[in-house]
Amino acid sequence: MEFRILGPFEVHGATGRARLGGAKQTALLATLAVRANRLTTVDHVVESTWADSPPVGVTAAVHTYVSRLRRAFDAVEDDGGARIVTRPTGYLLRLAPDELDLDVFRRHVARGREAAAAGRSGEASAELTAGLRLWRGPALVDVLSELIQRTEVPRLTEEMLGALGRRIDADLALGRHVDLIGELRALTVEHPLREQFSGQLMLALYRDGRQAEALDVYREVRDRRVDQLGIDPGPELRRLHQAILSEDPELAGPRRPAAVARPSMPPPMQLPADLVGLVGRAGIADAVAGELSSGADRNAIPIAVLSGLPGVGKTALATHVAHRLRKDFPDGQLHVNLRGYAQAEPVTPTRVLARFLRSLGLSPDLVPLDVDEQAAAYRSLLADKQVLVVLDNANAAEQVRPLLPAAPGCAVLITSRDPLAGLAVREGAVRFDLDVLPARDAVALIASVVGVTVVDSDPEAVAELVDLCGHLPLALRIAAANLSARTPATVRDYVDLLRDGNRMAALAVANDEQTGVRAAFDLSYESLSPSAARLFRMTALVPGLDFTAYTAAALADTTPDEAGRLLDTLVTAGLVQEAGPAHFQLHDLVRYYAAQRGRVEDAATTRDAAVDRLYAHYFRAACAASALIEPIRRPPEPPARLPDVPFPEPADRAAATAWFEQEYPNLHAAVDHAAEHGPRHHTWHLADAMSSPLALAPRFGEWVTVTRTGLRAARYEGDLSGEAIMLVSLGHAYSSTGRMGDAIDALEQALALYQRLDRPVYQQPCHHTLGMSFLWTGRLLKACEHFDRTIELTANGDDGGYYRAGAQHGLGIAYRYLGRLPEALDLLTAAVPVEPPPDESYVQTAWRFTLGLTYRDLDRYAEATTQLTAALAAYERIGNAFGTSRCLVALSGVRLACGDAAEAADAARRGLELSRQVKHRRTEVDALNALGLLSTARGALDEATAHHRQARTIAGAMGPYLYGVIEAEIGLADAATDPATARGHVHTALKSIQDSGFLLHEPGARLTAARVELAAGDRLTAVEHAERALTVALDTGRPLRADRARALLADTAGDRTAGT
Repeated sequence: MEFRILGPFEVHGATGRARLGGAKQTALLATLAVRANRLTTVDHVVESTWADSPPVGVTAAVHTYVSRLRRAFDAVEDDGGARIVTRPTGYLLRLAPDELDLDVFRRHVARGREAAAAGRSGEASAELTAGLRLWRGPALVDVLSELIQRTEVPRLTEEMLGALGRRIDADLALGRHVDLIGELRALTVEHPLREQFSGQLMLALYRDGRQAEALDVYREVRDRRVDQLGIDPGPELRRLHQAILSEDPELAGPRRPAAVARPSMPPPMQLPADLVGLVGRAGIADAVAGELSSGADRNAIPIAVLSGLPGVGKTALATHVAHRLRKDFPDGQLHVNLRGYAQAEPVTPTRVLARFLRSLGLSPDLVPLDVDEQAAAYRSLLADKQVLVVLDNANAAEQVRPLLPAAPGCAVLITSRDPLAGLAVREGAVRFDLDVLPARDAVALIASVVGVTVVDSDPEAVAELVDLCGHLPLALRIAAANLSARTPATVRDYVDLLRDGNRMAALAVANDEQTGVRAAFDLSYESLSPSAARLFRMTALVPGLDFTAYTAAALADTTPDEAGRLLDTLVTAGLVQEAGPAHFQLHDLVRYYAAQRGRVEDAATTRDAAVDRLYAHYFRAACAASALIEPIRRPPEPPARLPDVPFPEPADRAAATAWFEQEYPNLHAAVDHAAEHGPRHHTWHLADAMSSPLALAPRFGEWVTVTRTGLRAARYEGDLSGEAIMLVSLGHAYSSTGRMGDAIDALEQALALYQRLDRPVYQQPCHHTLGMSFLWTGRLLKACEHFDRTIELTANGDDGGYYRAGAQHGLGIAYRYLGRLPEALDLLTAAVPVEPPPDESYVQTAWRFTLGLTYRDLDRYAEATTQLTAALAAYERIGNAFGTSRCLVALSGVRLACGDAAEAADAARRGLELSRQVKHRRTEVDALNALGLLSTARGALDEATAHHRQARTIAGAMGPYLYGVIEAEIGLADAATDPATARGHVHTALKSIQDSGFLLHEPGARLTAARVELAAGDRLTAVEHAERALTVALDTGRPLRADRARALLADTAGDRTAGT
């Protein structure tokens, strides 16, 4: 049998739930249950059941109740009644270890405490969560025993709160602070004097980068304690407050892993092509391969570091070994060039982790911003997998450490000029020092390129050539490439050329690691045509990791076909490497050499013009992709001088999205480089061109980062137009992430700048996004003013329809909120095709989503399902998790209204999970309110209250998000069992509706208010609310709510008649 006291009191047997009888009989059994397997005296039973008023013959009454309970147990389980054992002085309820939910709860808590003490936070969180799930509401909430409610229930509640606090501590230790904030805000409201929850909320906010909010929490706690208790907060909370003030690094803590990857992604296979004809490295290749393949026999992951001087062949050997081990790592191979010694800035761990996470299947919109969170997600995704990670050209252990997997099964191969001794000490890395080739292997390398016949024709000259190249593999390969091209004609001629210019003294690699290479580079370079040599010099100006023929064409001011031919020449000469399909890159030394050549041979004006063409190429390409990803958006404002350069033009949205994903690291690098080195105006123009693809990926965090870089550059240059462009983009990004106050501030700054500049066309996006921000915060009339102003400014049609459409969409939402549903429907149906086209844009899908909501509001559930399902399919097709989450939550409401509670709950839970993953707080609020409604519908009122409280807390912190606040207050009123509490919530909702004009919610709020007043016995007020609900429901076109109002009025009339 199961005895459940952690919530309403229930007893279940093999055939169902036992009927416990009346209040006294239930109280008697509850008295035995809380003391299960212990003797309870008759006196204690009497006190607990009857308090100070036992009846005459109370002992006989106790015997009667016990007999009835035994029969009730027998009815649901064979010999169930034997569980109540009679003793001379009392009774004992005999239960097995797993039959009382309190005992199960305590065992989970004990295991959780033990795991936490041992530092196993994940296990602790799981155990404590399992225990807390047994609580279905306040303990024994329906047991009418003053003694139990006074003594047992507070003790049990304290146990639950203690377990909850420990579970939150474990989650904080796991880096889950972001997800805890909403829960903790609700807990601090419910338990305002419990400092543990306040301290945990302060810590969670601080770790989320919200120091000011954390300090605000402390001030509220201090003021409340002083007002109510006359004392300051305790020493632990004061210490935490001081640590937050001083930004104590000990507070940083771990970070949360990100969400689960998409399972459909193929394993990453990122290795560059294997080098044909690797010579002279068989022994060390075997040793490295043996070290990396030993991971299955070890607890720690194997890490091999190949170190050596530039050009010694570290990358070639690492690539060769990695290809050799591919079968040992079936879950994929990750590869990145960290550019630790490149002319440009090294690649940061943040960028590498973002790329790796996407390669492992994590949707771009779910990639965290913080490097610790990224590393945690990366380690989580690699757990239980066999993946080889190749980190090429690292410059320091700190650059590498965040990129190391944690669980056995993976292996890491690193190349670096630095020995990275710190990795050997802390991570147990094994170092392999790579030297230049011995003479025999160096000759063999040359022979592998030019053929044995050429080598045998003049072995002395070949030996001298090897010495002149310093035995360095990179130099030897370039020299061999020149010989293979018969430039010069013979080995002897080549050696003579190397000697010219008194270069012999500079060929000692030990003294100058670049000299031998430079001699080889010189000969390779000098054999190029002027056009190829010019392109080679220009490629050093690329700030990113790689480039295409289009990029090269822009640099060289030629066609992509001609650039492709020149790149083939450079590849053949060994000066440029193929980095993948249609992508090229330079070795660090070659880039350095090309840059030096450029500074000597090209005038500064020539290089500046090439840079302008490069950024024009990036800008035009990003605009072309953006036009397909979101076709009705007005193109970004171009720079004043935009050279006409070639750029790729994707065929469709999928190709545009793929191009942006491929080129994003290069675009981001270009933005950063322009901000640091100039020309700075390219920073904000390119950042603006990237905004639409970043918004729709969605990659909100990277959108904010790139835009802030552009804003800093514009302000540094004093460019008011650039500052306004970036403020608009930043305001849009903030609005998308629920930071409404920041959004409004940025947009009002932008609007003031555009008014100052007298540029009415560019005021359109300011008004449009301000309208959306005011809309979400419930300032509906102000939102409509901005939408109307947007439409006025687009009257001449020069915006391509984007902001006019956006403003009309905003008006559609505003009309919904204002209860003007027929107008909203007319506006939306005129814009949305009946059948969604296969390439429906993001904005069109957003319109369709809002149309679905409007049908739902009008109680037209079949049409709502059609539109919302179509929108869901469109969002899923383009991989937009934010839109997907919104559709799921909206469909949850439709499913509940149609009576399918199970499907509604599944959609709401999925929507909540996705909204939290993409950190979209409005949808998180809507999902919590949806779950609250579902809980109320099935009678789980405490659970409903918890959902609505959390929703109200999050929505209130957003500026507020008034739609969510009102829904939460109505939900809290519906879930309240106390009429005074319910009345307070519904009156708060009605006041917000009155203040804001949110008539959409008024019929529901009035119906709830009518039910509350009716339960409280105030039929006159209940009728007033029901009549108002009927009026508004009819005015707004909501027939089902009108029917409910009529039914309530009929019931009220019936009650009045019955009472006369």
